[in-house]
This record gives sequence, structure tokens and C-alpha cells, in this order.
Amino acid sequence: MSNLTVSVLCPLVGPPYAEIKDDEPRGFTIDLLRAVLPQAEVEYVPDVITGLLYLMAGRGLLLADCPGTQRNGQYAALSHGYTIETLDAFLPHSGGLWPGIDRFLRPLAVVANSYAEEYMRRHHPRHPLVVVHDLVGAFQAVRDRRARAVVALRLLGLALIRREAHDFRAAADQFGAVPHAFAATADNRELIGQVDRRLQALERDGTLQRLREEWFEPLERLPVV
Repeated sequence: MSNLTVSVLCPLVGPPYAEIKDDEPRGFTIDLLRAVLPQAEVEYVPDVITGLLYLMAGRGLLLADCPGTQRNGQYAALSHGYTIETLDAFLPHSGGLWPGIDRFLRPLAVVANSYAEEYMRRHHPRHPLVVVHDLVGAFQAVRDRRARAVVALRLLGLALIRREAHDFRAAADQFGAVPHAFAATADNRELIGQVDRRLQALERDGTLQRLREEWFEPLERLPVV
């Protein structure tokens, strides 16, 4: 498996997962790909939806960081999850108490084609949303008072707070848990089986835990309210 050359689509969803910084790819997913498929030919795509479309069109054999949702499982073969993410709400320090997603009625900002948008439309279809291009735009929508808070993957939101959005905090209201997995077309389950065996080996030898500690734990230590 480690010598297999496979074309992989990698969404540039941002730190701590995958980004291009100083012309170099970096992040948890980049390091994971190097451990699972060191010979992989990687193509970077802007988001998971684009990656899924490319995957179905035959532009790549694998897609990284695919949310293991029921919807995605209908269209693709999914590996075992290599990390579990949750959604959280992010609001300004001056934003008062967060009552919880089920009791919050004002507009929420989400990124287009993200898991956060999918989750809100599926589980809270009547909730008003402000849909923006990227996470920076979602935080700006709150500053502009077009939305009251941001709903995003917890680690993505914490990474943005750490990097530049120091006027925001996480609401400590984690919901919408979802595994991140590799995806292949439904007729390519043999490849997913090979990926799963490699992931299991990396779990046993401690590589996966080391990557989680390196990329995720510094963010989890940020204060939340």
C-alpha cells in the first residue's frame, strides 16, 4: 500500500487540516497523506463538494477529509474515520451568553457547501442562514451584524481565532459530530479497504495519535466560554 501511486484530491479547508502557506502545503491532512500514501499524486481543491464532483468525474481516485455523512455514504465508499470533528458556534466576546443551537433564532453564518451548511439545512431547515464564501467571510458577517454567530467545524474555527479573529470565542456548544474519512467511488471499495488497513497500522504504531496531538491539541487548549 505504501508504494501505491494513487491520485488524491485534498480540499484546502484551512488549518489545522490543509492549507498552502509560503507555497508549501501544510496541515494534519498533508502529514496524514504522506504517512498513508507517500507516493500519492495530490491535487488540491477548494472544498469537499468540488472534491466529490472531481472524484465522481474520475479526476482522482481518493478524496481526503470527506465528512462521513449519510449523504456522502450514498454516493461514495468511505474509509473508517481518522478523526472526529464537531460543529461549534463562534461569537464575539461581547456577544452575551449562547443559549444553545436549538434555542437560537437569529441568523447564523455558514460557509457555502460546507458540512455546517449541510447540517443546518438538514437538522434546522427553518433557521435563517447567511451563506458566505469562506470562514473569514463568515466571521466578518457577524462583525457586520448580518449574522449573530458562526457555525463551523470546531477546529477550523479555533484555528481562525488563534490566527486572527481574536475578538471571537467558541461557545463550547459542540454538536453535529462527524468523522473525517477518505472517499472513493462506490465501485472502488477494494482501494478503501487498502486505505483502512494502512490507517489501522498507523493507529497501532501511534502515528495517528502523534499527528492529532501535533495539529489539534494546541487549538483545544484555547479558552472557550
